[in-house]
Amino acid sequence: MTSSTAQTPGRPLISATSILILSAFLVAAPLAELATEELSPLIVGCGLVGLLAYIGLQIAAERREHQGRVDGQNRAHNRLHKHLATPLIPPLSLDFDGDPLAELLAARGGTPPAQPSLSARSRTN
Repeated sequence: MTSSTAQTPGRPLISATSILILSAFLVAAPLAELATEELSPLIVGCGLVGLLAYIGLQIAAERREHQGRVDGQNRAHNRLHKHLATPLIPPLSLDFDGDPLAELLAARGGTPPAQPSLSARSRTN
C-alpha cells in the first residue's frame, strides 16, 4: 500500500514555484511582524537562500531544455545525413569506347545489350 505523499517518478517533491512562494513569505514575514526581532534576520536569510535556489533551478531547467533541443536537432541531422549521404561504393569506370547507348544504360543502372560478334555480322551482309 502506497501513501498519498509518495513521490511519483519524474515529478519533483516540491516545485520551483513553491520554493518561490515560500521564499517570498519568509522575506515578507518580518515586515508583517510575524517573527521576533532576534529571528527576523535568520528568516530573511532563509528567504533569500530560497530565492537563490529558485533562480538556480530556473537556470538549470533552461539549460536542460536547451540541451534537449540541441540533442534533438543533432539526432535529426545525423539521421538525415545517414539517409542522404553518398554510398561508399567506388564509382564505375565509364569507358565505353564512345558507345552512347552503353553510356546511357550504365547511367540508368542497366546493362548494355550484347554486341553481335564479327562472324554474325559478316553472315548477314
